[in-house]
Amino acid sequence: MLYLLSPYYWGVWAKRRFTRSVKIGKTLSIGNIEMGGTGKTPLVVKIAEYLKNKGYSPVILSRGYRRKIKKPCITTNTLSAKECGDEPYMIFKRTNVPVYVNRKREEVIKAIKPQVNTVFVLDDGFQYFRLKRDVDIALITDKLYKNGGHVFPFGRLREPLSALKRADIVIVNFRFNQPEDVREFMGKPTFSAYYEIKGIYNKEDEKVPIKEIKEAILLSAIAKNSEFKEIIENKLSIRVLKHHSFLDHTFFKEGFLGELSKKPAPIITTEKDFYRIPEAYREKFLYLRIDLTIINEEDFFKQTLERLNRQF
Repeated sequence: MLYLLSPYYWGVWAKRRFTRSVKIGKTLSIGNIEMGGTGKTPLVVKIAEYLKNKGYSPVILSRGYRRKIKKPCITTNTLSAKECGDEPYMIFKRTNVPVYVNRKREEVIKAIKPQVNTVFVLDDGFQYFRLKRDVDIALITDKLYKNGGHVFPFGRLREPLSALKRADIVIVNFRFNQPEDVREFMGKPTFSAYYEIKGIYNKEDEKVPIKEIKEAILLSAIAKNSEFKEIIENKLSIRVLKHHSFLDHTFFKEGFLGELSKKPAPIITTEKDFYRIPEAYREKFLYLRIDLTIINEEDFFKQTLERLNRQF
């Protein structure tokens, strides 16, 4: 009951209690109850690609955290990560699915008229109560699954574990650890997932043979910089000469990128960080691509579509 002393918890509670939700069409929400990376963006990419392949027209709805332009926008090749946000831009580049970026995500219907096959995918939507959704998917880490946690400022949770009762489906992300076969958690259908390293890529999205990279300089500005370094060193056996790490979503200064580009060693960054680098500096940079793999994936999508298309 420690969460009852948390102002953060009561802020979320007040939003849920007093916010009026609107229905804009078929909507699938992806979110979490933890602060920091749980795998939301890779899951958005996976679901968007799946929906496209099944004949739906997905539209991603995103807040666009820390973007420099605050007016609503829809991702295009003419915009940059600075304008629409790093995660929306990366999702767009990976999927070629439109990403509508606005703090008020329900206003998407002012810009995009829903069709019969339109599915709105609400990114980081578990605490966004302005939109009604047909499917609520919550991601948690294996650490939270095994050990529990406390609401901020006593821990790293946005809400207590009991909030997962609002979810339709829970995914436990075991990240780079050996996944367990989890079928139910907090009384909800649950699936296990883990990160799969797809390789190192260049600016042309061409895979670079890892055996050709003996050593490298690292650049990252994500929630878990140390984990990125550990992957490069321990899983890919690349010697790290230096690791330049910054706070999540940091936009790098061009002077710094210019000086870094002069280094003779290859520079490896994360996929999200790569798209935050201006086009003029990308030639020297490589990026690590990671996908989310879901155990019993066919059943996961079967349950997701059943909930998405259910009639009331």
